[in-house]
Amino acid sequence: MINPMDLTGKHVVVTGASSGIGAEVCRHVASLGARVSLIARNESRLASVRDSLSGEGHRCFCLDLMDPGAIEPTIKGIREAQGPFDGAVYCAGVGTSYPFRMTKPDKLQSMATVNYLSYVEFARCVSLRKMRGAALSIVGVSSVASERGAKGQVAYGSTKAAMNGAMRPMSHELFDQGVRVNNVLPGWVKTEMADAFIESHGTELLDKEFEMIQHIGCMLDPVDVANVVAFLLSDASRYVTGTEFDLTGGSLS
Repeated sequence: MINPMDLTGKHVVVTGASSGIGAEVCRHVASLGARVSLIARNESRLASVRDSLSGEGHRCFCLDLMDPGAIEPTIKGIREAQGPFDGAVYCAGVGTSYPFRMTKPDKLQSMATVNYLSYVEFARCVSLRKMRGAALSIVGVSSVASERGAKGQVAYGSTKAAMNGAMRPMSHELFDQGVRVNNVLPGWVKTEMADAFIESHGTELLDKEFEMIQHIGCMLDPVDVANVVAFLLSDASRYVTGTEFDLTGGSLS
């Protein structure tokens, strides 16, 4: 049977690969035949995810995305070790919630470094001609918080919005070079980040949101995001670029 999302023979690099959506993306694309290069800070957690992948040829690379200057040498090292990139997924992100009165420049800068600056630098590096194959799909995991205001999300929402703002001109500039760029905008997903929010704020805000504006009335599973990422990496989406994919479970606003 033909699988339009087959990734056999493709090399995909994934940031934020040690947990949550990033780990699920690694498992999913590996099951579709991709060879995966995993990037995150925690070596032992990366190794655990790598060992859970089907197929062969997967490798771990430690990188702290709070240091954008370390991205280019890391990408070059991965290219040398694993070959040119066919897919690149930016799943790393910081989602701490702060009341606006506490959103001082240091907190905003810290979040912007991972959510925006390192995303742009990662995309720049993997899209360089000597780094990629004949065709490359870049997928950024943003957030619906970039479009929907919520208490405590001035820093998070604005830095994810900056990520979306960068994606669109990148897609225009790179398409004639065989590079596509898209972002996925999930709502609430069952991850450690969501667990931390619930631990700090309880479930009242989530319950209200699900009741009022989200059709399915519950959190998504990480695999729901991974499915869309895999589609965007595959040849089935070869004419899809510059797009924000809404994954909010039927949001009304």
